[in-house]
Amino acid sequence: AVKFFSELEMELDIEDVQKAGEYIVFNKAWSYINRIDMGNEEHIEGIVNYGDDVLEASIELAIKHFQNLEEYEKCAHLLKILNKSKE
Repeated sequence: AVKFFSELEMELDIEDVQKAGEYIVFNKAWSYINRIDMGNEEHIEGIVNYGDDVLEASIELAIKHFQNLEEYEKCAHLLKILNKSKE
């Protein structure tokens, strides 16, 4: 991979590469988080039992990311999970 990038004639904009990586990470995480059903007692029990500071910090970062993209439906779902974790 390094050889490929070193042979590119155009310069890579590091900021663009970072943004692309961030986009991929948050959207992959969303593909899993979106499966959490806040009406399912087992899902809620999992959030309550396994929620911790790391989970809450991660969710807060995800909320900020999706707010910047104005994807408020995702933020609302994440906020429900965050609030349940903090209970």
